[in-house]
Amino acid sequence: MGVCITCVRPDLRELLVQETGEERFASLPPCPDGAAVGFGRGRGGGGKRAPSEYNIFMGKCIKARPPGTPVPEAMKGCAIQYKQLKGKA
Repeated sequence: MGVCITCVRPDLRELLVQETGEERFASLPPCPDGAAVGFGRGRGGGGKRAPSEYNIFMGKCIKARPPGTPVPEAMKGCAIQYKQLKGKA
């Protein structure tokens, strides 16, 4: 996953094609807001990905930690619990 160029100012588009020899830049549309370059996610669909099973587990575990427990310590404990749950520890 990376960042991609979604739009570009016409003068910069010409410069990109000229300097790189990459014709794919010629098809970039102009940015509607007049920005020099627009960036987006390189995954195609855009937006955030769904949280993984691990992300969900860790979020719930961290929120359930006893008051006063430092977050780094709770993260370590939650990671150990997740590994045990998955049979990897």
